[in-house]
Amino acid sequence: REFGMLSPDEQLNLLREAEDHSLPILKVSDTFDEYVWRSFQDQALDLYNNMGIVEKKQGSLHEAVMYFRKALEIKSNDGHALVQLASIDRNDGKDDILSNVNELDPEYVSALFDGYSSRFESELVDVLHYRGHILVYDALKSALQKLEKSTSSIQQVVDLGCGTGLLGELIANDMPSAIVSGVDLSRRMVDISRQRRSRNGDDVYASVAVSDAAEYLS
Repeated sequence: REFGMLSPDEQLNLLREAEDHSLPILKVSDTFDEYVWRSFQDQALDLYNNMGIVEKKQGSLHEAVMYFRKALEIKSNDGHALVQLASIDRNDGKDDILSNVNELDPEYVSALFDGYSSRFESELVDVLHYRGHILVYDALKSALQKLEKSTSSIQQVVDLGCGTGLLGELIANDMPSAIVSGVDLSRRMVDISRQRRSRNGDDVYASVAVSDAAEYLS
């Protein structure tokens, strides 16, 4: 049967069986070469994160936290486990892991937005009425007004975390002489933004890079 058709208890039983097979391997991980260990590490992370999710759905938050912490013992910056831990409301003061988190694993963030890219605008803008790009653009125009500068004075814009190009399109439409460059961690978001056109039919972005914003600026 498909895993999703199993009851939560059946899912946990299967996952625990997998854990029983995995534990002996984890104990001798230093005997593997890097490629083999990395492959197994990814599978072990999925195992513990899935166990945590099933426990969380059943309301067994203590057990869920335990499994997400096990995932972090394998990979301390695993984004999935960190986000799940942060989503669990706990009052025991045990926030030692989260308090030391400065950023999420870039691979996790990239994969998250890659998977969301095809429905990003339809859900974010059409359903949730997202206006972040509009607010940023309004703030840009307000700053120009305070500096007594016109939109035509802008020669170059770097759109950090450009996503699918919502902000870039506003800029390209109102500042056609500006060279707009984009950067985003998600390759699929970048692919979409590269296809974006202004109302004049021109490319919104002169270039779009797949990169972390800080690395791009450095």
